[in-house]
Amino acid sequence: TTKELLLPYISAFHQLHPGVQLMVTNRTSLQLVECLKAGQLDLAIVNLPIEDDALSTRPIRAVHDIFVAGHAFAQLRQRSLAPRELASYPLIMLENAANSRRYVDRFFAEQGVTLVPEIELGAHELLPSFAAIGFGLACVVQEFCQKALKEDMVFPVDLSPAIPPRAIGACWLRSMPLGEAAAELLRLMEEKKQT
Repeated sequence: TTKELLLPYISAFHQLHPGVQLMVTNRTSLQLVECLKAGQLDLAIVNLPIEDDALSTRPIRAVHDIFVAGHAFAQLRQRSLAPRELASYPLIMLENAANSRRYVDRFFAEQGVTLVPEIELGAHELLPSFAAIGFGLACVVQEFCQKALKEDMVFPVDLSPAIPPRAIGACWLRSMPLGEAAAELLRLMEEKKQT
């Protein structure tokens, strides 16, 4: 998500404040929360929800978790799958340490279904590629899979009911005021907020 979501804000910040250096740390949401608590970061951009009383959070952009498939699963183009039926296909998902994976797992658990992916990856960018070459159905963030969808490398699988939207947002320690640079970056993100 760093490339799709954060780079435009970092670029805008750099243009407005060329003398201010930002440190960017790329980790899972839960690892970023630990870095915040250890005093290593002022602000983290994470997959929400993050439920921690020590943190303040603010949604920045709504996102939709969907499953996509490649042409090896073309028979699914015109079908709607229930959660239990979708779970019977080979699945490609982020590793279970990812907050977004936990969100999807919770949704399926509420439907009485446990997901058992055949492939677990650490990088979102790889998910549509694995689906495109026929390894199975990949769980992706629709907003970050637009290139693969537009190029018809993969197509969305109709899941009914759909996974509810969630958000990517900013979080920081509730007990510490944001530093000037972090507050300015948050202001830029809120100014250009996409919901």
